[in-house]
Amino acid sequence: GENEFPKTHDKKEVLASKFAEDFKAYAKKEVGDYKYVKNGVKSSLKKLVDFHTENYFKDDIDLFEEFLEEKLEELNDYRGTRFPLDAKADDIPERDLIVK
Repeated sequence: GENEFPKTHDKKEVLASKFAEDFKAYAKKEVGDYKYVKNGVKSSLKKLVDFHTENYFKDDIDLFEEFLEEKLEELNDYRGTRFPLDAKADDIPERDLIVK
């Protein structure tokens, strides 16, 4: 949404985001245009990034669950094929070493 926290764990990206700009504008409007307000906003955003980095959230779990389901599907497909000979060559980092 419009006021959604950026989906990154990089503090610099968060501080440079539209979310940070909007938050700073809101804080200035509510409290005043003071240095401690700017510093407080910056500090708060950094703490939010730390909090988000150190904890799991529903969106993170949903993405991980999706990833696991995809990998389980791949493994089950490989069971019925010539695993790993039928693997997608584009997904293999050293694909030029594959003998066909």
